[in-house]
Amino acid sequence: MRSSRDRFTFNFLTTISLFLSLAGGLFLTPSSADAVGTTRYVSVNGSDSGSCVSSPCRTLYYGISQMSGGDTLIVGNGTYTIQQSTRNVIPSGNAGPDGVPRTSDDVYTTIQAESDLGVTLDGSQFVSDYDCVLYLWGKSFVKLQGFRVKGNPRSATPICVTASDHVKLIRNGASGGGTDANNISIGVGPGSSYVLLEENYSYSGSRYEFLIYQSDHVVARRNVARNDNYVGPWQAATFVSYDSANTVWQNNIAIDSDTPCCDSPTHGVRLWAGFWNENFEGEFPDTTQEFHGNIVLNYKGIYAANYDPKISASRIIDNDIYWGGSTGYVGDQGVGLPISSLSIKNITSGGNSEAGISIGSNFPHSVKNSIFANNRLYGEADFTNGNFNAYSGNGNNFGMSYGGSHTPSPGSNDISNQNIVGNILKYLPRGPESGSALANGGENGERIGAQVIWRYGLEGTLWGEPGWNVLRSSQNGYGRPQDKLWPFPNEAFIKADFASYNGPGLPGARGFASSGNGLYGGPKTLTSYIWEYLGYPCPSDICGGTQQFTPCDLNQSASTDIADIQLCVNQAIGISSCVSSSQYGSGDINSDGQCNVVDVQRTVVNALGGQCDTM
Repeated sequence: MRSSRDRFTFNFLTTISLFLSLAGGLFLTPSSADAVGTTRYVSVNGSDSGSCVSSPCRTLYYGISQMSGGDTLIVGNGTYTIQQSTRNVIPSGNAGPDGVPRTSDDVYTTIQAESDLGVTLDGSQFVSDYDCVLYLWGKSFVKLQGFRVKGNPRSATPICVTASDHVKLIRNGASGGGTDANNISIGVGPGSSYVLLEENYSYSGSRYEFLIYQSDHVVARRNVARNDNYVGPWQAATFVSYDSANTVWQNNIAIDSDTPCCDSPTHGVRLWAGFWNENFEGEFPDTTQEFHGNIVLNYKGIYAANYDPKISASRIIDNDIYWGGSTGYVGDQGVGLPISSLSIKNITSGGNSEAGISIGSNFPHSVKNSIFANNRLYGEADFTNGNFNAYSGNGNNFGMSYGGSHTPSPGSNDISNQNIVGNILKYLPRGPESGSALANGGENGERIGAQVIWRYGLEGTLWGEPGWNVLRSSQNGYGRPQDKLWPFPNEAFIKADFASYNGPGLPGARGFASSGNGLYGGPKTLTSYIWEYLGYPCPSDICGGTQQFTPCDLNQSASTDIADIQLCVNQAIGISSCVSSSQYGSGDINSDGQCNVVDVQRTVVNALGGQCDTM
């Protein structure tokens, strides 16, 4: 006989249906239909028998093996040892009744944690080298959400998406990948398309923290990564697009990385860049990319914050911040299609040991409405063609990099008579202060410099879906509390995990992940660290005010999960219980020390006059 806490005693699909009918479909995403398949469960206290519907199974692999396309698998919080790959067992979803992908009736196979980042998949004992712990191969319409995935030093990659399409990786953490070979933490490709990487993070080992390889139409949105250790023979970087087309980067952060992380006695310094864009021998002639609202901060790669020396086709770069590295942006023509356009607008590049920007040859491009400040050598270098830009505190505003052959000329509308840092620019994400000469000193009276205040892209949207690439500002018809980028999503989880790293290379508790308070007086966070980087206390509306939560986040935990579903059900039937996922008390109906889906069941059943099965 098993106690009630060791089993789920009803199909949670009933609760989901009740919740959606009471709440008016509050949790439907803009890009996928509601679950239409069966909901199954895995729990650390389960047993690998049956279909995982009326009672939970024990292992992830078994739970997945019971799924059909369009099913949902909810994995109970806890740690699971993973010893075999999910490469061939996850079933695909489909494009829904209309047969057209990226429409509202798409049916996704979903595997998700009970609460975001509440499940650890430990691959440290993984039985296969050069494999992946959480693996999609040849799959379509799959969503993986809420897992902390650990690889191992024998080259087991935490998360891989290969030859797959219409895949969503949402709010996952990756760590513990290999450090001495071609190691990746979160990898997409080869042969993948229409993939979303949203609010994931990666740290510790690996050559590349995020890699998009020989794939197309991939969106990387609000991910955070840091390089801690790599001793292999090749270059290391944080966010990498390698022979891929139509890659779009939105609000990603590469932070607190330095060359000692990747300084091999045998191979030398290998940390190259926060963003590294490879176009290898023209294998993929079109490597079009876009960069919107990204931040590379305190990143000491040997080349650049954004190293882009092999451009083909086009680039759009706007509202990126490159601060505290070697050079901000380096761009040049590569093999493949000739550059049709390189548009750089409203970036802030400063505090770098070399230049703010370097364009290596004379090809079509423009650099406008940007700040280049406090760069040790030059603001602009080489063939950079700029106008309506602002310069301050550079060794020289214009110059020629080592081995170069050309010095750029000032633009006719440039501004170079302002003391920018500390006067006009106090907060990197906010950009120039209102009323300053840079607030409307750009082309057509626009702002000069980056502003990274709002989120890009609606949650859960793939490339091409409605709202997938919109800046969610008030000027664009948004501007709601949930459209703000700060405080950064899941930053408490990210800091705790980054700080916990204790392997070789650099210490984990450094930079934003170090202990202590920020200048604003409260605990140091990813948000406060970035906002205070120029030495001013984080504004109260960013760090000291009341945090804004989405309407679905009823317990204001900064995560929409099972506890919010229960709360909505409770409110609808007029009872109060399990007020948050971390407050037990009277809400812990089965007295197991947790407030979770089992208590939701008991709450609902008791309210309807029934009794819970306690066998």
